[in-house]
Amino acid sequence: MRELEEILKRMRGLMYLSLGVGTLLTVALLIKFQVIQLNIAPSLSEPALTESQVVDTSLYGTIDEQSGLIIDVGLDVVKAQCGACHSTALVAQNRLTREGWKDLIRWMQAEQNLWDLGPQEVVVLDYLEKNCSPQESGRRKNLTNIEWYVLTE
Repeated sequence: MRELEEILKRMRGLMYLSLGVGTLLTVALLIKFQVIQLNIAPSLSEPALTESQVVDTSLYGTIDEQSGLIIDVGLDVVKAQCGACHSTALVAQNRLTREGWKDLIRWMQAEQNLWDLGPQEVVVLDYLEKNCSPQESGRRKNLTNIEWYVLTE
């Protein structure tokens, strides 16, 4: 009986030790995640790119092979802000109005821990409104001003 009590005592000690180690590992991982998150979050103090800072404007309107987004003013800011958390292909496949993009950013800030974009938010929204907004697609427009006639045999 005494041996059984000794074994239970050792098992309790090991259990407390493993709980302590597990807690320390969890805290260490959380701290590491916060450090990584701070390192990947683009600096809010970075000035937004202007058109004069982009060297080759002849590429405007073409697709950037790396991101799948349209090359235009603000592309680098969008790649840094949006691409820090998810694929830019996710951005390229969506078509929202400026207000829709703004609502999505607010949702990501509230639910997904997206940082405050600060002054770069305007650059991101300008780019998305110009290059990732809804487009008319699907059927062609109805024909108008057509003089119809009946075919005869």
